[in-house]
Amino acid sequence: MFDEFLQRALVTLPSVALNAYHSRMAEAQAVRLPAYLNQMSWLAYLDPDSNQETRVPYPPQEANIGFIWRGRYHLIPLANALDPTTVHSAVLAAMTAQPRPPAALDDLLVAVRRAEHPTLRASLSPQALNELEALRRTPVLINWDERDPNQALVSLRQTKRGIGDHPLTLIRTSDSMVFDQSHIFFDGVWGASVAEIMTNEAVSWALYFSQTPAPTAAGLPYSPNLSADDGLRQRAQQAAIPVETGAENTGVKLAPILSLRKLLKQRNDMAQVTVNDILLLYRGLHARQYRPSSRLQQALDLLQRDSRPDAQRAHRMISEAFARMDGKNPAMLIPIDASRHDPAERVFPTTFRNPLVDFYDQHQRCVQALNAYRADQAKGQRGSAFQTFHDAQAHYLRLIAGFGELLTRYRTVALMGQSTSIASIRFLGGLPPVMQKLLDTIPSRFDVLNEVIKGEEVFSNMGRVAKGSGLRRFITAKDDNEQKTLAWGVLTDDQDTIHLSLRDFRPHVTVLQSLNLLHVAQFIAQDYLDAYADGLNQYVEELRQIVLASRETQLGKME
Repeated sequence: MFDEFLQRALVTLPSVALNAYHSRMAEAQAVRLPAYLNQMSWLAYLDPDSNQETRVPYPPQEANIGFIWRGRYHLIPLANALDPTTVHSAVLAAMTAQPRPPAALDDLLVAVRRAEHPTLRASLSPQALNELEALRRTPVLINWDERDPNQALVSLRQTKRGIGDHPLTLIRTSDSMVFDQSHIFFDGVWGASVAEIMTNEAVSWALYFSQTPAPTAAGLPYSPNLSADDGLRQRAQQAAIPVETGAENTGVKLAPILSLRKLLKQRNDMAQVTVNDILLLYRGLHARQYRPSSRLQQALDLLQRDSRPDAQRAHRMISEAFARMDGKNPAMLIPIDASRHDPAERVFPTTFRNPLVDFYDQHQRCVQALNAYRADQAKGQRGSAFQTFHDAQAHYLRLIAGFGELLTRYRTVALMGQSTSIASIRFLGGLPPVMQKLLDTIPSRFDVLNEVIKGEEVFSNMGRVAKGSGLRRFITAKDDNEQKTLAWGVLTDDQDTIHLSLRDFRPHVTVLQSLNLLHVAQFIAQDYLDAYADGLNQYVEELRQIVLASRETQLGKME
């Protein structure tokens, strides 16, 4: 449809403009298109070293499509995978064959820091290295070992999913598929599009196979052993990445937020506040006012009474984490879709910290003034409370409008490719790998630099999916910066349900996992996220009441 519109538009152009268009298009196709296609291709694997990841392309004849059954990988050459009958027969043969011991090497490598991979892989046998070469040339893995859909996405992906070299793993649950995507190959928008495309294709193929005769099992597809010895296990454990946990929540009410946006717009036409602006605004307020729930406090009290040294250490870490959050105004790294500016750019990151540090105090004063004003109204009085609220309200709502304008400016700067984060990335990109690694570690050593360039947390909002979309949940990725300890993901489904996710990488998670108390770490993350959702709903309602009172105060000033 767009191509037809474009062709009709081109016909109306003067010949000079038309020739200029064709000339520039030919130049772009010759110079920029090959690089863009290479960037978007899945026929590549990631080769890690101590400094960076390198994308290594390979030809289609070396590629496989893989599926995982009972903990073992089965690889089908891409050339054979083009015939659906061949694939169907090979899958049936693997699924009906005698069970064999599950792979082990993949579990070790996927849990190891990528910078340590070259050293560990150098110690492997030639057979194991050949098996890894076949696995890394498998752009898509389908894990058919069923998982519980009620688990958080952070937990669902802790299963067989390759070694981190390939683009995509699909993980089956009893009622859905999870798309585990490499953030080097996929940004959020492109990843969501791929999930939709592949889901629609899968539905079409399911209909096709339902109308064809049942296949007969053919020869078994290649299944690498991927075994690991005790020595490798010990070395991998020493280089393991920090353990993470996570939480999800669907308690945020979208309708009141949309209503609030309209009210703010009616009061002040300049108040361009988006749903994401309100989510970000409350993130800073939540960091200041969060207190553990009574159930979580009971669990922490039990941990404090645990006499094991690591339990005491974990309790201290948790207490310190809560103390750091109290009053904290976190610097957020916000990924912004850059495809409209330039498809090759994919994502423009920007860091944002709310400069209006007294937002929480202003809100509390305005709520208290509103309550005092309404108390006077209920008594039939008209005292000084009216003027106090009117002044507090006017000041606070100007702050809200200013906050929305500030975030709009941040997005505008980022979409022009001029944010501090983008400038630092481009600067590093032109340096040798060793210098990139050296300079990339500098911000993490200085809090101020880290907050300006990389942020302390990730806050990624996918927005609302298209009508009829099957996408329901989303967790975001983070870079290897150990200063980032929380990663927030937001997705609104086609039923207008907001799905929140939180990944927690704080140090106490690893210690609790070593004590077989990972459920306590998960409880901490869940409590924090639930409190955010509940507090946001309350904040939106209080702000809504403040805005609704505007007519009363305006009429009062006119009397």
